[in-house]
Amino acid sequence: MLLNALAGSLLILFNLWLPQQPPTPEGARTGRQLPPHVRDPQNPEAMPRTASAPAPTGPMRVEPFGIQDIRIAFIGGAPEGARGPTTRFLFKLTGEKVASVDRAGKLIIEQMADDTGADLLDPKAYTDRDRTGTNPVSPSANVAQNGFLALDYACNTPPTRAAKKVAKVKGYVNIVYGGPSEEITIDNPMQYAGRTVENPRLKELGIEVRVLKPGEEAIEPADGRGLALRIEKGEDSVKNIDIYDDWMKRMNVRPRVSKTAKDEVYFYYQVMGGIVTNDHQLVLTVYKSIEKQKVPFEASDIELP
Repeated sequence: MLLNALAGSLLILFNLWLPQQPPTPEGARTGRQLPPHVRDPQNPEAMPRTASAPAPTGPMRVEPFGIQDIRIAFIGGAPEGARGPTTRFLFKLTGEKVASVDRAGKLIIEQMADDTGADLLDPKAYTDRDRTGTNPVSPSANVAQNGFLALDYACNTPPTRAAKKVAKVKGYVNIVYGGPSEEITIDNPMQYAGRTVENPRLKELGIEVRVLKPGEEAIEPADGRGLALRIEKGEDSVKNIDIYDDWMKRMNVRPRVSKTAKDEVYFYYQVMGGIVTNDHQLVLTVYKSIEKQKVPFEASDIELP
């Protein structure tokens, strides 16, 4: 018995002398590899694994990086109203400051022709706002992770194509870098239907927001299910727009682009699962200062698929 006790004491001392190893994570024991952005339930404090592309370097620029060509042939003739072949040209905005871009406009093509001399530019492709305006960059674009912001341009192409490549393309994209931001609250935005919102801070920042009158200026009916807004000045300084209910809770809204009977563009913020009343608030998150940049680009000899 004395020998057994002595052996047990020596075993305890030996274990204490050995270097202590941290417990093996659950994922390592099972050989499981968690996908990016998934938090490990066995280790909730650990940050999800991300697989980011190398940070881009150099000046801001636009580069071509893909073509989606949709060809279609009908047997026995095309039906009435059928869409013809289209080609979608993919570009990317990149550079050392791309992760700081808060707003970006459409990719504006000014010149585009293939190697047969055919003009691929649709003169009706852009509105006046498209040529000068910008829109907030969506978080789903994953700009910081991807290292670029995806842009595109689509046009109709002939059913039988002799061209082998795009000989030359030239254009630009407008971008905005936002500075520090602040929130501006407008009580009862419905009171401004048919006129410009009155707010001294918005005026100081050079921002004019008009609430369109439903059923008249806006095509949506006066059913309280949303707000029709047009930012008439200072749109590049607007970061975000939210609607809060009478409990100071942010409402779930779905913004969409709409047009008046005069073909004027505005944004309609449709409330999901509720209506806008006189007790609601419009909250604009705006930049105190911004930096604008027009990024020109030019490319040639782009091989067609």
